[in-house]
Amino acid sequence: MRDNGVVSQTNYLRALLVANDATQALQAATERAREILACDVSWAGLVEGDYLVIGAHSGLNTPEMAANWRLGLGVGIGGTAASEGRPRKSNDYQHDSRRVPAKRLIDNEGIVATLVVPIMTAEKAVGVLYVGFRGAHHWRDDEVATLEAVSHDVAVRLKQLDVDGTSQLAAQRQETRALQAERELHAAAEFVRAMPRNDEVGPMLTALAAALDAQVTLVDDGGRELFTARRGLTDPATTGDAMIGGEIEVEATGGLRLRWNRSTASSRLSEAHETVVLGAAQLHLQRLAARDLALESFRGELVEQLLTGKGADDETMRRRLTLAGLGALCDDARVLVVAARGNDGLPTDEVRSALAKELTGCVVHEKTARLVILIPNRARSEPELAVRIEAVMSAVGQEAASGEGGPIVVGMGRACGGLADIATSYDEAVAACEIGMSAQHTAPKSRVMSARDLGLQGLASLPAAKLSTTVHETFGPLLESDAHRGTAYLATLRVFMSRDRHLQSTADELLVHYNTVRNRIARIEEMTGLDLGDVDDRFRVDTALRMAAVLGALPEA
Repeated sequence: MRDNGVVSQTNYLRALLVANDATQALQAATERAREILACDVSWAGLVEGDYLVIGAHSGLNTPEMAANWRLGLGVGIGGTAASEGRPRKSNDYQHDSRRVPAKRLIDNEGIVATLVVPIMTAEKAVGVLYVGFRGAHHWRDDEVATLEAVSHDVAVRLKQLDVDGTSQLAAQRQETRALQAERELHAAAEFVRAMPRNDEVGPMLTALAAALDAQVTLVDDGGRELFTARRGLTDPATTGDAMIGGEIEVEATGGLRLRWNRSTASSRLSEAHETVVLGAAQLHLQRLAARDLALESFRGELVEQLLTGKGADDETMRRRLTLAGLGALCDDARVLVVAARGNDGLPTDEVRSALAKELTGCVVHEKTARLVILIPNRARSEPELAVRIEAVMSAVGQEAASGEGGPIVVGMGRACGGLADIATSYDEAVAACEIGMSAQHTAPKSRVMSARDLGLQGLASLPAAKLSTTVHETFGPLLESDAHRGTAYLATLRVFMSRDRHLQSTADELLVHYNTVRNRIARIEEMTGLDLGDVDDRFRVDTALRMAAVLGALPEA
């Protein structure tokens, strides 16, 4: 036959295994403790907040103790055992100095000797297990060890039943982390999917700020802020909260860097989420930079072809211009050339930005140390356009609208009726700009000079060789004398014609005597065979002078 002790132990362990809750497990433990220690009574206290309450009992005579027993942690024998995590005992509880208000209930039960051990799960007491006698008893070490063994058994089962909520809390945390990871995965995926739709830096950074729940700033290699986007309407830098953030360099973009900052009070994001989102933002910025570089190069080539008139056929050029975002120039355009008088450098960035802002849809191009601006004309007249440009120059101020060598001069070409006219408009704008910067226009009434106003329209588009031939046929002896003898015949003739053939005003401008001018004019008529009193000869002289001005203005001359 099997030993009764083995059977009893087996039944006890089976009772623990089938226990569905803490009450059933503790009941099995109290009955087992009472049985193997042959005690009069056993009960278990279960931790609820800062107190121990009856979890199960065996051998009690009255229902009062089971209903009312309640003990604070750290109070009495049981409360001290729970708080300290070690056994406590009393051989004569009726005279024990650790008596507590609950002692009345124990006295009513007639309990004299008590032994209590903590029920520990992961170094934390979830309850206590009592045994007691209704008479005096001296507790032995083996009895303490036996009760501790029962306590250990029930502690294992209580841990499995998650009495202290540790497993449930861990599961809740895991579920929370899983949900957070899933939300971050969806947010990162949505951010990555949205990238192709954000072809501009601004919308992309706004999306990044939302994905990071942060303020995001794009800075150049000099630390200058280029664009800032923030999550929501409140700048986190003004909340007074502690800030966290970082910075990464965007490779292959000329030193651009991304900075992000967010309040520690904002939503917590995993490092993996930040890595994915920032990596996608880096790649997208690199793509935008490469695209802009390629587009800028493509546009530059197209603009050069337009200005030189050496592009492909009309239909091909229209298609290429449309793909480059320059379709507005196909049928209605005008060319401006901007320079600083007396200076080979380009106008200031402030002037450039002001003109680009005013001339909506324009294309700015640098060519031969000049700023070339192609604008959709939109049927604007030359006077109207000149007034608008003058207003821009006045708004930025005289100092800003000047280069190192002097004020800004804007040359304006004709309005174009098609792509073929753009090269002509450019030639006229160059001539007007350069003549506006020349010596005879040291104090123009306007900073905007039109080829039409200067009488250059049509001349600027003629080949340089033809212009040179006409000028030399008309002024050959004068040019040779000026070059080899140091005379000033051509300069005298130019001022004389501009002063409507008035001798005194010509002398005043040239700072010479009246008779000197009269003698020079007589000599000029003799050398060229021209009669400046004749209308036809004057027309020929005036035309040749304008051709000479254009010839001197054209860079290829």
